[in-house]
Amino acid sequence: MSTTLAITYDRVRETTDVLGTGNVAFTGTMIGFRTFDSVLVVGDLVPYCIENGAEWEVGIGTYLGASTMSRDALQVQASSAGAGVLVNFTGLTKNIFITGSAQAINKIITHNCSVHRNKVLTGETVVVPADSFILGLTSFAVDGTLDNQGAIFVL
Repeated sequence: MSTTLAITYDRVRETTDVLGTGNVAFTGTMIGFRTFDSVLVVGDLVPYCIENGAEWEVGIGTYLGASTMSRDALQVQASSAGAGVLVNFTGLTKNIFITGSAQAINKIITHNCSVHRNKVLTGETVVVPADSFILGLTSFAVDGTLDNQGAIFVL
């Protein structure tokens, strides 16, 4: 299912030979891990980390299908080696994996997980600031009964 929310999965890791600031082509499966192709569909937003020593980048990309992902220059974390801009990668093989960024997690903690904490939203429209990033939606249980309501995490 394609989504406009960043989507995470456990144990997804491959290698890439990405050069410069271009798209990522996944080049190798790592033993014991799942592939990006096995869990994503075209259009999924993917929180990722690409790393090889001093060259590393944490950001959000868009899965394009056929073992390819674009890197979004506006979603590169300031803590990355490129200090918030796409890293100009050299020719070394790198690891790439799905991850949550410390910046996103710290923002959730700082904002108590939601702009609507402890508020029941029934048929309401939720308005969030334009610079917010919606991390995810989830169902939850109340007194052991699954509730059809959802929790929204806004960064």
